[in-house]
Amino acid sequence: MSIPPDPTSLTFQQANDHQLNLIWALNATAWAPPLSPAAHIVRERWLSEQPLTGHKWRTFVLFRHEDEIIASCEVFEKEIVFCEGLGGRRERGYGVASVYTNPVFRGQGMAGLLLGRVVGWMDGVGGGVVSVLYSDIGKVYYEKLGWTPYSTRQLVLESTTELSDMGDLADVYPLGDEQMEDLCREDIHALEKEFSQPPGDSDHHIHIAFTPTAHQIQWHLARQDHMENALFAREKSTCRGAMAKSKRAWLIWYLDHAEKKCKIQRIVLLDKHERERNASEVAALLFFALREARAQGIGEVVVWNPCGEVEGAGRLLGEKFEGVGVKMEERDSSIPALRRRNGEATGDVVWKYNEYYAWC
Repeated sequence: MSIPPDPTSLTFQQANDHQLNLIWALNATAWAPPLSPAAHIVRERWLSEQPLTGHKWRTFVLFRHEDEIIASCEVFEKEIVFCEGLGGRRERGYGVASVYTNPVFRGQGMAGLLLGRVVGWMDGVGGGVVSVLYSDIGKVYYEKLGWTPYSTRQLVLESTTELSDMGDLADVYPLGDEQMEDLCREDIHALEKEFSQPPGDSDHHIHIAFTPTAHQIQWHLARQDHMENALFAREKSTCRGAMAKSKRAWLIWYLDHAEKKCKIQRIVLLDKHERERNASEVAALLFFALREARAQGIGEVVVWNPCGEVEGAGRLLGEKFEGVGVKMEERDSSIPALRRRNGEATGDVVWKYNEYYAWC
């Protein structure tokens, strides 16, 4: 451990291209596997060029001189829908990710110092009403810095045998890249319609949700494509999810080959009042996801914060099919946490559709 640097001697700024390469080389020790450090840098460069990133993605850094990285993090500008009493509106939010301190400077408060500067930027010139992050180090550290932890409930489906016959489940068909933009547009339209309805007189909560834009969804898919090419020399995937025959329910996934999990980015149910039909269709969609994931060498499907119909559909699959394990659990990684602008209280904030698509 080095002598703690004098905070007044540190520069805080958006990383330049040279510093980005230094940052990626440094954090490769933690986040590269199963890629090599060199391949990790290539992946991060690739992701930085995706439509979600571009001018809406920033990496902030603390340093004394340009070749010394003390601490860094990424900040993604994202769109949210926000409802506070009188109907919904669009606002700007941020996702904070990849918080990393050079091991030489660990235990000296450098990450906290960096995040304090980032918060000042987001609350000020950044103009964000909320920011979120996903913690892999528990709830306490980031909560002390102002980010309130939210639900980590997840539905986990495991496949231990081959799945072929869907039995009497509802008909579904695969989704491809060419459908993503239209589906996301329809999803956002339904979300904004939901948020445009003023809550009841007794509901004094603030409701927020990150908009499931095509750029957001496709960022995860681009990450998957890059990993599959780097690890297996595979061509780009053609199947991205599944849709019910009714076209009123669908899901989109992300195949995480590092964790060997099929993470459901988003489940859309356009007709929320059709509870029985929704449960039937979601069961078929989840079965399809299990079967397709298994074909890619992945035996687990994960859904973050499932609604009642999704949870019920998972239980139904466990009852109908041998070799399908079902459990509800609390996650101890990727713990979502939310902070409001200027540190305003979060106790009355309901984070709706806290699903994997918003992760960064």
